[in-house]
Amino acid sequence: MCGRYSLVVNGDFGKRFRVHIPAMGLRSRFNVAPGQVMPVICRADERRCAAMTWGFVPGYARDVAKPRRLINARAETVPKLPSFHHAFIEGRCIVPASGFFEWKAEGRRRIPFYYRLRNEDLFGFAGIYSTLPGPDGAARRTYAIITTPANSLVSAVHDRMPAILRPDDEERWLTGPADILPLDEILGPFPPESMEGYPVSERINNPGHEGEDLIRPLCGLL
Repeated sequence: MCGRYSLVVNGDFGKRFRVHIPAMGLRSRFNVAPGQVMPVICRADERRCAAMTWGFVPGYARDVAKPRRLINARAETVPKLPSFHHAFIEGRCIVPASGFFEWKAEGRRRIPFYYRLRNEDLFGFAGIYSTLPGPDGAARRTYAIITTPANSLVSAVHDRMPAILRPDDEERWLTGPADILPLDEILGPFPPESMEGYPVSERINNPGHEGEDLIRPLCGLL
């Protein structure tokens, strides 16, 4: 699964994702947790960056005020499950990120590891989103990050990882016909040789903690 990630915003964000920087303003977040509002790239007539809440709520949810939120969707089942099927057809999106965290169990401790791309400061997870009226009647958008089996780097810590989109696959993920998308290719594990990972401070375990120190290595790269 993916239960925490980071987004380090720089001046290349708009160019990298081919969007205008929204008026909501963008700032770096080193400890993004479920329930937080983050920028997500979607497409209607053109690409745009929208603020969405991490924790997908299906379109058929009855209790909009206190819904069950789904933070991940599995690549193997996202086209088929009723919870995600409509969003897979109509609501595919890109979740901008700079890295993600996974935890390794060692006795009673859970040791956090941080993973990022070697040569890219910004990249995108494959995601899905839905739009529902909130308690006040205003539209609320929520998203989930798609996960895939871990590659050989991440599998030493966890058996799943986020589905990282290659830049050449981003547009067809947003706009390609759902019935002919090559999901094994687009949503497969990212090449491990293009990534690096390392253990980080256990301060990341508290979603209330923030700061660049949370993504600094405690020791050597994996």
